[in-house]
Amino acid sequence: FTTLDIMDNDLNDAGALALVPMFDIATLELVDLSSNNVTATGLRGLAPAIMAGGSLKQLSLWGNRVGDEGAEIVAEIV
Repeated sequence: FTTLDIMDNDLNDAGALALVPMFDIATLELVDLSSNNVTATGLRGLAPAIMAGGSLKQLSLWGNRVGDEGAEIVAEIV
């Protein structure tokens, strides 16, 4: 599968980190984590898996609390 749409599930950082193995077993092109209370901490944990996957084209983080630090992490990913 290429799409992982789990918006609005209140994952928090722990739930976001639990997604790391998904990047090993799927060629994800779109990941929608909108409205899941993910912070820069969760995003920092996901970043290596996202970069290693190499296929991601769209990452939606709308409605999360990633702040400036999270924006810097996203800049590193892309």
